Amino acid sequence: MDARKWLSNDIQVMKNIPIDERTKQIDISKNSGLPTTKTLGVIWNAQEDTFSFKIAEFEEKIHTKRIFLKMMSSIFDPLGFLSAFIVKAKIIMQTIWIKQFDWDEDLDESTLQDIDLWVSELPEINKIRIPRCLTSKKEFKQTQLHVFVDASENAMAAVAYLRKSIDNNNIEVFFISSKTKIAPIQTMSIPRLELMAAELGVSMKEQIITSISLSKEDIIFWSDSKDVMGWIKNRSKLFKPFVAHRVGKIQQTTEGNKWMHIPSKLNPADLASRGIKASELASIPEWYNGPTFLSDSQDSWPEQQRSESELKETRSKFILILNISKAHDWKLEPEKFSSWKRLCRTTAWVIRFIKNCKTTNRLNGTLTPSEIQDAQNLFIRKAQQDKFTEEINQLQKNENITDKSKISVLCPQLDEDGLLRANTRLENAKFLSFDTKYPIILPKGHRVTELIIKEYHENGNHTRGTNATLSDISSKYWIISAREEIRKWESSCNKCKKTHAKPKTQIMAPLPIQRVSSSMKAFESCGLDYAGPFHTKAGRGKPKHKRYLCLFTCTATRAAHLEMAYSLDTCSFLNSFWRFTHRRGTPKEIVSDNGTNFISGEKELKKLVNSLNKEEIINKTAHKNINWKFNPPH
Repeated sequence: MDARKWLSNDIQVMKNIPIDERTKQIDISKNSGLPTTKTLGVIWNAQEDTFSFKIAEFEEKIHTKRIFLKMMSSIFDPLGFLSAFIVKAKIIMQTIWIKQFDWDEDLDESTLQDIDLWVSELPEINKIRIPRCLTSKKEFKQTQLHVFVDASENAMAAVAYLRKSIDNNNIEVFFISSKTKIAPIQTMSIPRLELMAAELGVSMKEQIITSISLSKEDIIFWSDSKDVMGWIKNRSKLFKPFVAHRVGKIQQTTEGNKWMHIPSKLNPADLASRGIKASELASIPEWYNGPTFLSDSQDSWPEQQRSESELKETRSKFILILNISKAHDWKLEPEKFSSWKRLCRTTAWVIRFIKNCKTTNRLNGTLTPSEIQDAQNLFIRKAQQDKFTEEINQLQKNENITDKSKISVLCPQLDEDGLLRANTRLENAKFLSFDTKYPIILPKGHRVTELIIKEYHENGNHTRGTNATLSDISSKYWIISAREEIRKWESSCNKCKKTHAKPKTQIMAPLPIQRVSSSMKAFESCGLDYAGPFHTKAGRGKPKHKRYLCLFTCTATRAAHLEMAYSLDTCSFLNSFWRFTHRRGTPKEIVSDNGTNFISGEKELKKLVNSLNKEEIINKTAHKNINWKFNPPH
């Protein structure tokens, strides 16, 4: 596919493009200059290389929410050139929603006055010209992205500028884009709105860097809120969930030292958060050109001072001190619980009860994650104090731990909760959590350690091995002799004992006397049994006859001999028997079944055994010294 309808801001480029592939509005031969065309909904003047807007007069009378929204949607501003003006219409629309007007219901007088005032300023938009190009023919040595954020009671805003410099005297600043967002209907504090504006600025930065390649060192954020500065430059874990979640998101893609403080009167995002008239967009140079200090050297930038004010929105910390005596033991001892989860939740309820007894502002509802975490820290801290008392005292005095200590190789340190943590080599791994980089040290042979191992072992459904359980535990804890402790618990787990138990084997009865007391001669003592009938044919065209199998087995060697019985009479059996003795020798003892033992067998086989004349068989074989035994019936 060939690209067509080419248009450039350079005449020489257009001359080298075939006429049929140029845009239709251009005619270079008349020297009339380059035309104006729409680019992604925005008017581009190729001759001046500027963006502009053309707002047609809206003919409908705006008296309902539907018509006003239609009017707002007719202004297409994807890069936010007019966001400082359009945000006023967004605020009006939010007011209409709060007053709960239907789509086609007439608006009240005060709202219509605000709409008429905003609509009357629309013609001023046609006078605005914004330079398109973000580069020049100069060779710049440094390129920076500056993102300014601000918030008011009504809206939040973020605006971005590109700063290019050769030296301190040759600096150019370009407007890139801006974004605005209406404040939530629910009342919020200004610091929280400022934090949401910072989050909006980070989101806009992520979109910009997909088109402009910049390193993290060249991206700078500006905010006039000292509270936001303090939050972003501290650990998100210190703050309440609302602040912690947003600070954590901001810290994933930005660094605290890249956030700068700026006075409100110098912040261009303040214009978009409050809203200005359309005529002021062109008359206020700070909006499209950025604050004046960006065009100067960094020495003239606003001075950054370390804030000494107390951080807001921090989590409340409660430390429960237990005074345990031998006469009255503390009931919530780990030794009295079989579940780490139950121990921590029970303790968290007790701590809440104690706090509610001391204040009128009582807590209700389910337990919060911070309450459960405080209960866990309570028992972990106590376990560490039981086993590492000397080490903790040395760290509290800022002394070095002696080399004789088992945890000296871990370079332990105390965190803000008073917990011993290992100092691993993952300190610079920003994608890992704080617990993974600095795991909590747990002593060997303590009940708390055993309960934690039990919790991870059961979470793996008793099927994961020692290494897998150790891998899960290592994401938060560092257990002394961890493998030994895990194997110790696995060997004492009742469910694992049942799962891995070997089945019991049945005690076998002693072998019969006939199998062990006879000589090594085969068939000296043998068993006799029958099978059949089998239908056989003597030759082609001959009728079929029934034949029976006579099976002789040696009770000592388990050798087998097969003979065929021709009929169901005693003579036929004796013939088979004599053939067997002539081939294998005369046995001393033969064991066979009675006819009543063939209950589930063939009727004919049962009939065969019953038809045998036992007295005749015994008489015929007695002179051969053969002892014949018939098994008793079932």
